[in-house]
Amino acid sequence: PPPQPHHPLARFGETRTRVRSNHAFIGPDSHVQAPLPGWTQTAGTILISPQMGARFCMFFAAMEAGGQSGDPSPGMERFAYVLEGEAEARVE
Repeated sequence: PPPQPHHPLARFGETRTRVRSNHAFIGPDSHVQAPLPGWTQTAGTILISPQMGARFCMFFAAMEAGGQSGDPSPGMERFAYVLEGEAEARVE
């Protein structure tokens, strides 16, 4: 939900998000959900990626029931937290 009118981030154009050469903070006010390539029934929110200067990628994946992940990029490992519901993992 957007900040309430009295909240300091309610003013247009203000955000706590900062991306610098040695760190990044992507505040919830800057989260944008979009489809993740190769994933089904999933909306992703990229928090940090090599395109932003990092040597890793971190994202939220909001999966609907029956959603499936795509393959990780070459040379990338994947680690997951399940915050709500349950998940089944298969390695092929």
